[in-house]
Amino acid sequence: MRYKPIATLFLSTLLAGWGGLPANSVDTDNLQAKLDTAMGEYRIHLFEQIYYKSLETDDLDYQYRCVNDLIAETRRQKYDKAEADALAERTLLFYNNAMDDSVLTVSRQDMQRLKELNCWDLYYEVWWYVANTYVYMGQNNIAIRETQAMFDDAKKRNNPLGMGQANCIMGQAYSNMRNFEKSIEVFDKSLDYLSSITSTPSVLAEVYVFYGEALNNKKDYVRLEQLTHRWHAFLQKAMKERKLEGTPAGDIYWSYYYLACVQADLGLGKAEEAAQHLKEARRYIKNNIDNQLGGKWYYCSAQLAMLQGRYEEALNLNTVGAEKLLAGNDSSVQVAVGMQRAEILEKLGRYADAAHLYKDTYVLNDSLNAQETRRQLVEMNSIFQVGEKELENERLQRENERATFRFVIIVISVIVVSLIFFLYYRIKDVRQLKEAKERIEELSKLKSLFIQNSMKNNNQEMHDIFISYSRSNIETVKIVKDTICKFTNAKCWLDLERIESGTSYFPKTIIEGIEQCEIFLFMLSEQSQVSKYALNELNYAIEDSRRHVVLINIDSSKLTKEFRFLYGLSDMIDWNDQFQQDKLIRDIKRWITYRS
Repeated sequence: MRYKPIATLFLSTLLAGWGGLPANSVDTDNLQAKLDTAMGEYRIHLFEQIYYKSLETDDLDYQYRCVNDLIAETRRQKYDKAEADALAERTLLFYNNAMDDSVLTVSRQDMQRLKELNCWDLYYEVWWYVANTYVYMGQNNIAIRETQAMFDDAKKRNNPLGMGQANCIMGQAYSNMRNFEKSIEVFDKSLDYLSSITSTPSVLAEVYVFYGEALNNKKDYVRLEQLTHRWHAFLQKAMKERKLEGTPAGDIYWSYYYLACVQADLGLGKAEEAAQHLKEARRYIKNNIDNQLGGKWYYCSAQLAMLQGRYEEALNLNTVGAEKLLAGNDSSVQVAVGMQRAEILEKLGRYADAAHLYKDTYVLNDSLNAQETRRQLVEMNSIFQVGEKELENERLQRENERATFRFVIIVISVIVVSLIFFLYYRIKDVRQLKEAKERIEELSKLKSLFIQNSMKNNNQEMHDIFISYSRSNIETVKIVKDTICKFTNAKCWLDLERIESGTSYFPKTIIEGIEQCEIFLFMLSEQSQVSKYALNELNYAIEDSRRHVVLINIDSSKLTKEFRFLYGLSDMIDWNDQFQQDKLIRDIKRWITYRS
């Protein structure tokens, strides 16, 4: 079941308990009088007090003026922290009063300002209200896209609060779409992100409530019972940190916790434990017994009474709970209450009433548990002694069902035949692909042998790697060369080692060195980009497409425009990046092994 009042009740009731509304008995006139002489932060504090006092009235326009006055004063004094807090207060005012258009327009603009102020927790808090508004407007797909953007943004900033809040709302959207598997998955992630925050965030309380509802709807009572253990530890920590024990906020937290325990107990058939947890829940619900929280308690009490065979009492509890739960006009709640009542009527032997209620529930909830509801309706019609008209309707219904069954058989047959054809051609394609792959591998081996034989014909003394570089970088090049040789056992061709000292640059010797090597490494640097000899070597090496040519940036230099134009598409790595360096060494080993 989805309750909009849960979030609203949390956010409004918890303000006092979680660091929000301050208790103050000073009247508004006295506060206004003090503004005439007040200055600095004290003046901002007075505007805050006036705004909080306005919340005690029913005048929404007055509340809106007061929060705007507060924002204006923080901006006049250029007090960024106070301005950020005031912007969040305004969004909360919009949200709690169902001012959806204002949340989606004004609050979005405020998000940009919070971004400029680098107030990231408040930024994600306001975003949380924006995304949540889509959920309660029934626009779940938009809410999912919004929260995905929120999550990606928070992940980029490594902000666990933003990531946890995004997953919380995403879980609510998936629950509304009856995709409980996905909602449970994201609720679990939300708990992990929010639990990693040292100072317990208030939104964590809502995650537990919605997570528990998703598990209950999925009928995964074992995991729900496990969740209550973690939930209890969280509440104990929250009560201690925030001094919430005995406060209205604390009572609401404990109420939802114990009701979740009852749901788990009932699902697992633990009647005694459910009865004890119901008593605990009632102790904390107190005056909230007349709202939806109380309605949920009556709903769970009816379930327990039915489990224990007290059907008349269960029916009375269902009646009282329905009055409170259905005030929110939530169709999913109406379905749950109706299904419970129909089941109780069935247990009492009032089959006609049960059949009628099952039928109404089926019409209302044609997308929720449709198959199970239909089964119950058929069972009730077979038990109740219907008249001739009802029997005729039942006969027609059976004929329709048989026609539907025949249609389904035809469709399934077509699908099976199509699947057989698909598998046949699929297997045929796989065989053809396998044969083609074998031919390609054979050609690759022949190509490798051709390269080896060609290079061996050029020079009996084979080397694996030719290293091209600028003499200005010789010390760095030696380090690179020694590292490669050490980890690959490759034979490297380096002109200082292959050409005698004092010998001039001999193109023939260089050409032979390049041709006998399968791998050509160009030591990219600021100097080698403009070295005529190094570039000549590179141009000659890349003419043979069979040769592995890699450009190694040894000094993190930027490419010149000319060099980028000519060689920008070549394989290039940064030697100072250990990951890229390791990959190059692995590639060289593979190339050498494959050649041998």
